[in-house]
Amino acid sequence: MSNSFIDGLFEAYDTRLVGENGKGHLWSDETSDADDEINKNMQVASLTHDISNILISDSSASVVSDGSSFEESDSDELSAQEIFQKEVVQTLERAFSDGHTVEIALLELNTLRLASNVTFHDLLVVVIPTVLSRIDKKRLMHSTKEILGRWGPLIGKMIHSKRDQVDTIQILQEHCAETQADFKIFAPACRILYEMDIFEEEAILKWYYSDLSKRDTLKPVRDQIR
Repeated sequence: MSNSFIDGLFEAYDTRLVGENGKGHLWSDETSDADDEINKNMQVASLTHDISNILISDSSASVVSDGSSFEESDSDELSAQEIFQKEVVQTLERAFSDGHTVEIALLELNTLRLASNVTFHDLLVVVIPTVLSRIDKKRLMHSTKEILGRWGPLIGKMIHSKRDQVDTIQILQEHCAETQADFKIFAPACRILYEMDIFEEEAILKWYYSDLSKRDTLKPVRDQIR
């Protein structure tokens, strides 16, 4: 398929908001911390790089899995899945409020993933809605670009193959189908993640023509980029 087809998929998205020719400039936090905090962050970032290489080489690194890694429980107490999801949200909220780097946030999330013995799919099911919750619906296009410009790379670091990309687009679609407020986020989010090279054209087309994307409850979201 030609690039013009991809452009057609996102015709509802206002590319003027991402600059000339739809090429965006990633938002960055220009505030600086004390020198000792910077040195600490550099050390943690280096550690993150080493850990990420180990994790990616592991068979569990793929997003795609045969369903959730969690076992169902009938207990009234919080299940392992609920505890994990709560801890992921708390970790991200700290990253947002404290201005953590993507590398530090990834290190903490990978630590949770290893401790809970789950996949990156399980992480993304929580990470994507939590990141998108930061978007200001009243300034949808601009805010989506700003938030994903900042945190899209975190999502990208949890994706390790084209299959993972397709699965991640599916997670995004399912989330945006849940409420009318989030419904309109899907097209601009896909467009921005595509421009950031987190989603590739081949993966978008594979998702678009998949049976899963056409399910009755999800098709209205898919049709945004028809």
